[in-house]
Amino acid sequence: MTANLSDALKKAAEMRKENLSKENLSTDPEFEVKTEFLPENNTAVAEEIVANHIDPRVIAYYNGNGKIVEEYRTLLMHIMSLDTTSEIKTLAVTSAHPCEGKTVTALNLGVVMARNFSKQTLIVDCNMRSPSVHRFMGIKAEEGLSNILRDDVPFNVELIQTGVKNLSILPAGMISSNPSQILASARMQNLLKELRDNFDYVIFDTPAVMPYADAKILAPLVDGMLLIVKSGGTRREVVQRVESILTGVQSRILGYVLTGVEYHIPEYIHRHL
Repeated sequence: MTANLSDALKKAAEMRKENLSKENLSTDPEFEVKTEFLPENNTAVAEEIVANHIDPRVIAYYNGNGKIVEEYRTLLMHIMSLDTTSEIKTLAVTSAHPCEGKTVTALNLGVVMARNFSKQTLIVDCNMRSPSVHRFMGIKAEEGLSNILRDDVPFNVELIQTGVKNLSILPAGMISSNPSQILASARMQNLLKELRDNFDYVIFDTPAVMPYADAKILAPLVDGMLLIVKSGGTRREVVQRVESILTGVQSRILGYVLTGVEYHIPEYIHRHL
């Protein structure tokens, strides 16, 4: 991990505690990237992102170098180079159980894809039970995917531009009492086609496989799945069970991401990883 990344994350943690104003942030050269790429017609979004701060665990946002970000780049290059009969444009990130690193992985992959590969990238929060993508990105979002599927509104109405060039977010929207049923709807299949036509890559952050059916419903509709495995937390037999479930619904597992690996880094950074 580079010294620059350490300094950036330390500064991000300090600013979250101090709740600095937008004016203070705008004069800090290390955080100019927050507003540099925002479209002119999204000033309110820019102010909201800067005021609330992107979570330090979205490491790729704060620094494009370092060992961790390089691992995300390597993973994406692997996915893009896979020998397949059809182009991989849509992928879903899931895990066996909650809190194993799905959202952090999806967001970092999205930032790297948009920034380093210059691809029009969309991150969709499919967790309509306990959405968190908008919180990680420091965005207030009350509407999103659930509203599109329930009310049949155009998807672009609910899109949120981020402080990263080429990266957009579709929040989960209102918490739903029947997310599995909504994801299994014909409208969801039509939405997937629309997103494929409008973005180079679409990354779906989904609920865990074991407790919910949501990921199993979405799995056969996307080009592939990334399975998150938490180091020291996900048992081998559980991973095997998830593999069986996903392959049983004709899903393709593109790879595995090991999270929770400790590095010898300062304590103030380790708390945010």
